[in-house]
Amino acid sequence: MIEAYTAEGGNPNTAATQYAYWKKAYDVRHGSKPAQFGSVGRMRLSVGSDGRITIPAEMRDAMLLRGESAVTAEVVEGELRILSPAAALERVRALVAKHDKGEGSPVDELIAERRAEARREDSDEP
Repeated sequence: MIEAYTAEGGNPNTAATQYAYWKKAYDVRHGSKPAQFGSVGRMRLSVGSDGRITIPAEMRDAMLLRGESAVTAEVVEGELRILSPAAALERVRALVAKHDKGEGSPVDELIAERRAEARREDSDEP
């Protein structure tokens, strides 16, 4: 669909955005809504004279960005990488899961360690 539009000289960003609007409306009407991160092929984006880049709706949907949102960005070897809050949270969850020993809440463990340390310090004082 997008390829046919661009083959006729249409702007690929416009085509992708309009398709994303249609797909979102279709999904709402038919009860299917993506709950996972998606993937979108490369798209040519414009950088305005003020440095602004508009992220097409299809890409925002794939990043699980809803409404107005803040993202994290970095440039690595000339490549701009934009991280959505949902993706950042998934990364943190994955890091925590790697270190989870299955012994309960890490917060409770930390509090217990701090209290034990405080008791030791109190017992060492004259």
